[in-house]
Amino acid sequence: MQAMNWLTILGSGTGMVRPNRSGPSILVQSDDFAVLIDCGPGTLLRLSEAGVRLQDINAILFTHFHIDHCSDLAPFLFARRIPLEPDDMQPLLMYGRGAVHYYNDLRKIYDRWVEDQNGPPVVTDLENVASFQLGPWSLEWCPTHHTENSTAYRLEDARGRCLVISGDTGPCTALEELGRNADTLILECSFPDPSPFLTHLSPQSAGELAHRAQCSRLILTHFYPQIESVDISGIVSNRFSGSLLLARDHLRLSW
Repeated sequence: MQAMNWLTILGSGTGMVRPNRSGPSILVQSDDFAVLIDCGPGTLLRLSEAGVRLQDINAILFTHFHIDHCSDLAPFLFARRIPLEPDDMQPLLMYGRGAVHYYNDLRKIYDRWVEDQNGPPVVTDLENVASFQLGPWSLEWCPTHHTENSTAYRLEDARGRCLVISGDTGPCTALEELGRNADTLILECSFPDPSPFLTHLSPQSAGELAHRAQCSRLILTHFYPQIESVDISGIVSNRFSGSLLLARDHLRLSW
């Protein structure tokens, strides 16, 4: 029997943390492997609420290094130094464009306190790898239109089931290609139309991107307060006819 894949939206918000929307973070799991995509403010609390031990996280993928996507990394690493029960933890794997530079800066500030009991994480800068195997999934990535190191990820299992996560981005042809025919595409959707920033998606541009990618299921996340009063689903559905979900903290789905 093949393993199931699960995703949990830990944080569906932004740096403007609210009681129902903590900072960006997504947990992707199989039966025996767990990956965080981003580690924004509130991630440790949401993991605790979901009953997930920090020592069970095998890897972290960063979409970029804006504060709202990485601010819980230092507390995460510090907490893994002192697990509540003895455990044979494997070194944490960490990936991102600019990840080595970011982690080295943390070491300058916190020294060994951002290492596991077994030593520092194994950090890989994605500029050095085009694709690789991560646990049960093959992984590809592409740059997105947000910062100089912004990255989207495509995870595919042995059955061909595929999950694509955008991180922060504006309209982006490379992301359309990465998300082509994805079973689940997770896109940011930050502001109402017209988006005040070219580096963020709105309902209209997110719907258009999903339509061009021809994905089966679209999940929208990364909601600023300004968008909460907008009919997001109605606007997106004008362009995208597949399954649509609006993320909320603790939303858990198979993929």
